[in-house]
Amino acid sequence: VDVRVARAAAARAQGLGVRMVTMSVDPQVAGVGPGVFRNFVDAAAEARALTERVVSEHGLVRVAVLHPDNFYGRHVAGVFAQAVKESGGQLVQTQVYPGSRSPDFSGPLRALFAGPDFDALFIPDAAARVALLAPHLAAADPREEGRAIQLLGPGTWADRKLLEHGAGRYLEGAVFATG
Repeated sequence: VDVRVARAAAARAQGLGVRMVTMSVDPQVAGVGPGVFRNFVDAAAEARALTERVVSEHGLVRVAVLHPDNFYGRHVAGVFAQAVKESGGQLVQTQVYPGSRSPDFSGPLRALFAGPDFDALFIPDAAARVALLAPHLAAADPREEGRAIQLLGPGTWADRKLLEHGAGRYLEGAVFATG
């Protein structure tokens, strides 16, 4: 849902006294008033849970972000970057790929692996897109066999589409937050 539309609808519903459940990830939408709710877990809570797991528990401090160029990707990537910093981790790089339906990830993946080394990679995108991205990520990784990247994702990964198209083998050991 477009954030401007969600905010306007929430304000109108609140003004009319109508209860509303929005599908927006924008935390300001639910802040409009007591009758407006979000059907999403707070992105900051998901980010804190992920960074606690990888940075604090597993010591994977060098983290990269690969996100789509859309509101959701930018918002969740920013929240995650803040959580990495707060957990004592280091965000070593951020790469952006087109937020459209285009499956061309080649440029951003080349840039990702040409940049500083990282232990964990956060990809805030829908499960269906991550299923398309995962094989490309594995093919672009120039590191030696057996040196896996810890893949991380938000609650949007909690979908059977993530394992469709044979992408499951590329996502072995991935960690995602879910409400």
